[in-house]
Amino acid sequence: MAVSKMKLVNIVGPIEQFDDIVRAVVVDKPFHPENTLLIARQIKGLLPFKLENAYTAPLATISAALAASGIAPCFRDFSEASYEVSDIALAVSEYQEALAALDADIALCEKIPSENALILSQLSHMDEVSVRLEDLFSFTYVKFRFGRMPRESYDAFAEQIAERKNLYFFPTSVEREYVFGMYMMPRVCKAEMDAFFAQLRFERLYISDHAHGTPKEAEEALATESTRALFTVESLKAQKAELIKRHKELLLSYYSYLTYWNEVYALRQYAAHTSDTFYLTGWMPKSEIKALEKSLAPFENASFTADNAEDFLTHSPPLKLKTFPLFRPFTLFVTTYGLPSYNEADPTPFLAITYFLLFGLMFGDVGQGAVLFLFGFVLQWLFRMKNMGKILSIVGVSSFLFGFFYGSVFGRDILPGFRVLEGGNTNKILIGTVGVGVIMLLFAFLYNIANGIRQKDIGKTFFEPHGIVGFVLYAALIGMVVLLFTGLGRFVNTAYILGLIVLPLLLIFLKEPLVGLLTGKKQWMPSRIGEYFLLNGFELVEVMLSFATNTISFVRVGAFALNHAGLMLVVYILAGAVTPVSMGNPVVAIFGNIFVMALETLVVGVQVLRLEFYELFGKFFEGNGREFAPVRIQYSKDAK
Repeated sequence: MAVSKMKLVNIVGPIEQFDDIVRAVVVDKPFHPENTLLIARQIKGLLPFKLENAYTAPLATISAALAASGIAPCFRDFSEASYEVSDIALAVSEYQEALAALDADIALCEKIPSENALILSQLSHMDEVSVRLEDLFSFTYVKFRFGRMPRESYDAFAEQIAERKNLYFFPTSVEREYVFGMYMMPRVCKAEMDAFFAQLRFERLYISDHAHGTPKEAEEALATESTRALFTVESLKAQKAELIKRHKELLLSYYSYLTYWNEVYALRQYAAHTSDTFYLTGWMPKSEIKALEKSLAPFENASFTADNAEDFLTHSPPLKLKTFPLFRPFTLFVTTYGLPSYNEADPTPFLAITYFLLFGLMFGDVGQGAVLFLFGFVLQWLFRMKNMGKILSIVGVSSFLFGFFYGSVFGRDILPGFRVLEGGNTNKILIGTVGVGVIMLLFAFLYNIANGIRQKDIGKTFFEPHGIVGFVLYAALIGMVVLLFTGLGRFVNTAYILGLIVLPLLLIFLKEPLVGLLTGKKQWMPSRIGEYFLLNGFELVEVMLSFATNTISFVRVGAFALNHAGLMLVVYILAGAVTPVSMGNPVVAIFGNIFVMALETLVVGVQVLRLEFYELFGKFFEGNGREFAPVRIQYSKDAK
């Protein structure tokens, strides 16, 4: 429930030992690198490293080879191997050539059945022809054409075709829509006959010169060739699988080696150097400094310094949260809004507790809460949705516990409890939930005050609308409303108004000059008095309006509690329940409960998150931080 203390570490060593030192103390260690040139500006003569990474191109090549082989990138130990980049490149190139040759042969063989199928579809209409195809195409003075024409054209012009001199037409296959056949004519009549058959809508079909012998002989040969090609494809695929299997471990070892050294070399982008010394700067948790000292001990000429992160806040130290396990799932919501800065309180505990309370107040039901709890476990263990499943189980517990408060079990008032739809309970629930909202808003003010103290910001701590003065003003306004409505208005006297309302408003109005005066600024008075009064006057109006709207916004908490009771009442009316504890039609009751539970879980969950983000987080949480990201080499694409 806190932020890990960070140290800004500066490692210095001989430039020729850069890779060895980085491997020992940075790679896969809790070290978040920073741009040394930006932080160590006071060191003169620093130069950036020239980035000529010899591992990038071979890594891309072997990644492509793994993809072509269907091998998922993952880690293989290479610590005992002694590789050279040139040897790896040669070995991978030879493997790729062998793989490409097999792929080309497979592609060529896979084409044969499809190509032969097309030829066979043509030959199937020439079964009546007993002449060798080579002979038909080898005539010198006679030309031959094979194709098809519409059946109606043939029936209409069959006599004219038969009467034509210098033409012989032989139908090879007569079908319902087409007549397949071939015609022969002297070479000198080719143009005339082709024009005649074009008028009959004759479509010429070209027989591949791959077919030999009579049509039947060609069909048998082509079918045999296709079968042989399919067997060859299977054989080639087996050879490919064997090739991949034989090289898989070595390829993954190459891949891991290149990935590792590529990342090691890439760390030069963060470092700087002089003629003989390198400098590398980064963040480490305070608890890891002793481990760093131990890792660096073997390097006699290397050293490091570790400074407090608080002295380098302008460089935005990264954040490593230490969150209580029960609250940890709610970091999903916090990170959706943003990460806290290093000198900002972690809002996760606040969000987890308030989310738990608000969800139960809005959706309190013993039975449905228990179902939500179990469904959360299903999401965690069956669908691997751990964070969302845990959140659902936690809010299910909230719904279950508040269900006892309302006395509701699957929408039936079986247990004794607070009936929100009875008598004057409606007003009580609305006022009560607003009261809960007031308490949460006051805690949000306290969070902001704590952040102001952490950041040593006098204005934020004291004079902001959500600082100490704002806290007093808001509490006084709420107290005044309570006193007036409870018949204790006599306590709201002149001293109360002047001391607890007017004075805080005045201090908020004078925030800038007061902060300037307290911090010792020479020019602490506004340069443009009129503009200052106008803008800050509007700001005071906005402050008062925001106090009112933020408070009233929590009415929705009670409204959703009423909504749940009303929806379940409708469900049991539709089910025909005649008594307050009966179910009526069980099918209608069950599906009604499922519908209401799904709808309210979604809507209430979103509405609670809206209250958190807009009404509470806006008071104290800026969310401008960045995550602590140590150097972790990811060998697998799905690594986290």
